[in-house]
Amino acid sequence: MIDGSPKNQHYPYHPEVGNVGWTEGWVTFNTAFNISLAFLAFAETSLTLRRAGDTVVVQLTAPLNFDSTNVETATVNLTTAAGESEPLTLTEDSANARTFSAKIALRRGAPAVVGASYGFGYLARHATLSASSAK
Repeated sequence: MIDGSPKNQHYPYHPEVGNVGWTEGWVTFNTAFNISLAFLAFAETSLTLRRAGDTVVVQLTAPLNFDSTNVETATVNLTTAAGESEPLTLTEDSANARTFSAKIALRRGAPAVVGASYGFGYLARHATLSASSAK
């Protein structure tokens, strides 16, 4: 097996230390496995915002069901028209569900919710509320 992972003694850059033992061989294979899990989770994730009367409904569909007997939570980041961002906790729609939801009451004079995001970097999902449905 090819073992190219540097050991602690080699950091920050000390190749002269030489062979000081073996590293875990699973690192090479686990990296590809973890990346594939991240992309599979991304493919199964969606985020929507919709207006329902005087509320905005935020719904996340994601593979986050770690305990099928309890209702769990997830967190998304909301963005207002003023550019402010704040976290919002969504609650699983029922035990063993794939969807998480929350309702936000619209208040006069408060900045309108125009966007939401879940995830990080290029694996993030984004949703926006169109200007026509935000009024």
